[in-house]
Amino acid sequence: MAVRHQAPRRRRAPRRARVLPVGLLVLALAAGVIAALLPAPSRPTAGAATAVIQSRVIGRSVLNRPIIAYRMGEPSSPVKVIILGQMHGDEPAGVTVANSIIAQRQAVTGIDLWVIPTMNPDGAARHTRQNVHGVDLNRNWPDRWARLTGEFYSGPAPLSEPETRAMYAFLRLIKPRYLVSLHQPLDGVDTTDGGAREPALSRTLARSLGLPQKAFNCNSECLGSMTGWMTRYQKGSGITIEFGSAPSNAYLTGQVRLGILSAVRGRLASLSSRNPHAHIDRANARGSTVRFAGWTYEPDNHAATVAVKLYDGARLISTAPARVKRADVNRVYGLTGTHGFSFTFGARDGAHVYCAVFVNTGAGTGNAKLCRRVNVAGNPTGHLDAASLSGTDPASARISVAGWALDPDVPSTSIAVRVTVDGVVAVSVPANGVRADVNRLRKVTGNHGFAVTLPPSTTAAWTVGSPHRVCVVVPNVGPATGIAGSLGCRDLAISAT
Repeated sequence: MAVRHQAPRRRRAPRRARVLPVGLLVLALAAGVIAALLPAPSRPTAGAATAVIQSRVIGRSVLNRPIIAYRMGEPSSPVKVIILGQMHGDEPAGVTVANSIIAQRQAVTGIDLWVIPTMNPDGAARHTRQNVHGVDLNRNWPDRWARLTGEFYSGPAPLSEPETRAMYAFLRLIKPRYLVSLHQPLDGVDTTDGGAREPALSRTLARSLGLPQKAFNCNSECLGSMTGWMTRYQKGSGITIEFGSAPSNAYLTGQVRLGILSAVRGRLASLSSRNPHAHIDRANARGSTVRFAGWTYEPDNHAATVAVKLYDGARLISTAPARVKRADVNRVYGLTGTHGFSFTFGARDGAHVYCAVFVNTGAGTGNAKLCRRVNVAGNPTGHLDAASLSGTDPASARISVAGWALDPDVPSTSIAVRVTVDGVVAVSVPANGVRADVNRLRKVTGNHGFAVTLPPSTTAAWTVGSPHRVCVVVPNVGPATGIAGSLGCRDLAISAT
């Protein structure tokens, strides 16, 4: 309950640690305590299906319980929203609403949303309105603070409680456009504070939630309240929603959840829409060299660099961050940072299915994945056009071979071919003869023909009529396999006539 308080009466405050005077305490917060209260955020497990982008411990209670804020929505959105589920530990309805938003299987878009289930975890554990010090946290804010006692004890000074200080620091850090504070049991939507600053918001919430509009003015004036401080000292609108004493779970997790998100300009989308966005610009092979390139970005963090894992089937080839500058992508999608990636590697001949996996570090259903099929033909190619033997005397017979050869990895360069006789290399010669027909057919440049006549010593030990195998092989100069490819063989024999 956010609005009622008793008239002040003398009460001895509970025993507690010494606190700073009011002025010094507020100045200390403004000077730098805010940063100390806000540790670095943590992220959900990569690949987990969640609408949560990150979680942050914004402070701790008197008993050292964490006060956790969950970030959802689109961090790049200028519309910052905070939904506080609980300030008073004996008002559980708002916690149910907050947890249902955090657990929903839909992404939030259009707003940068933070959800805090409770800022009073000690009170929630004890089922008490106040914190462990007996302080009503909604009377402990530096706005028209007064010394209240009894059920609405306001503490020895404004911001005397660690829970209030944590929330105070977080609000000043985020500077929300909307702060929605959930309470029980007065059953209505407030028309004061944020409801007065932005009447349309109050009307929309009341209509969406099926609640009446009410002026929660604490019988005359609300002293030391959070939404009062928000209205007086911040630009955003802080509004109180009060549920009845026992609203149904279906109402809170259905109508209320959707109604609040809609009223603060939030929209729902599929969780998969929050997976990393990516595109493959290029996936092809030149010879045995494959180039796989594109871009990717994290919709939950437009400045983040996404890690990319590249697979050939089930085999991981490489992992690298998308650190290539892509000004075109940044301009089209309103990004900053680097989002391009490029892999270059050698591959064996044949058909390959290469898949890039984009590691999700925010909301969504998991990692994104894009695959492309690439045919690799990087081994040397060519043809043995002719192989002949002249002469009938082994001592003077001559072997002549001719053809062409090229390596797709260096298509404009002349490469060497080896002529073997019965498996033994007889000669190595460059394929540097002009072959316009080959260039035209293979769409290459350079010289790729060869024609060579082996010396008579090659056949000196041959016997008439016995066949011998003559082959032409070409070594692979590219990164594919490093083995020699055969251009063809012929069986030759010296004729007796």
